Amino acid sequence: MSQDDARVDLCALIAQSAAHSGRRVDVLAKIRGASHYAAVMYDEGCSESVVALDIPARLQGRADVDEVMKRVWAGYPQPSAKATQIEVSGTFEFVPDEVPSRYIVVRSLRLATPEPHD
Repeated sequence: MSQDDARVDLCALIAQSAAHSGRRVDVLAKIRGASHYAAVMYDEGCSESVVALDIPARLQGRADVDEVMKRVWAGYPQPSAKATQIEVSGTFEFVPDEVPSRYIVVRSLRLATPEPHD
C-alpha cells in the first residue's frame, strides 16, 4: 500500500461514496461473479450494495489476477459455496447516474485467503 492509498472498509466506502470518489483506496472484501464477465466486491454488513471491479486490460493474464478470477468463476453458472476474500488497490469512482455507480479501477488484485493444500 502506498502512502497515497487509504485502507477503507467496504461498507464505509459504500456509505460515503461521494467522499471517496476519485481517491486511491485499498479494500479487503469478498468477491463474486455478478454477470457473465463482471466481478463485484461485497460484505454481509452492507449486503444491499456492491462495488464493481474494473480490471484494465494490462492486468489481464497476470498470475495473481488469473488466480482470483479462477476462484470467482469456478463452477459457473452455479455460484461457489466458498467465499473468496481479496485485497484490491485502485481508484474508487462513484457516478450516481451510471450502472454500476460504484467501481474500483484496479491497480492490484490478489487473494487474501490462500487455498489450503491437501
